[in-house]
Amino acid sequence: MQAKKCRFLGTFLYFFLFSYGLEEKLRIYWNKESNSKNLIGQRVKELRTERQLSQKALAEQLQLAGYEFSDLTVLRIEQGTRFVPDYEVVALAEFFHVSCEYLLGVRSEK
Repeated sequence: MQAKKCRFLGTFLYFFLFSYGLEEKLRIYWNKESNSKNLIGQRVKELRTERQLSQKALAEQLQLAGYEFSDLTVLRIEQGTRFVPDYEVVALAEFFHVSCEYLLGVRSEK
């Protein structure tokens, strides 16, 4: 039942955005090869551990910057069980002072 609900909401969201010409406003990046729901999880974990931050501490810092993140959000991103919309990719890139291309795995230099 939950999968059907998620599929319905995803389809509804797409048609809503499309009907208002907003489909280009939201991008969700995911990795088909590893069946991960995002491309950035491993890099986020590496950057977080390099800075010796816990998932909770990272979430708190992002909340202070005005973003809605919890420690569970960070955990799910790192595990690849959560889709990450483009605005969150930008928020994480800004926080870690790296490019979005680095987080997405397009570039190897930060």
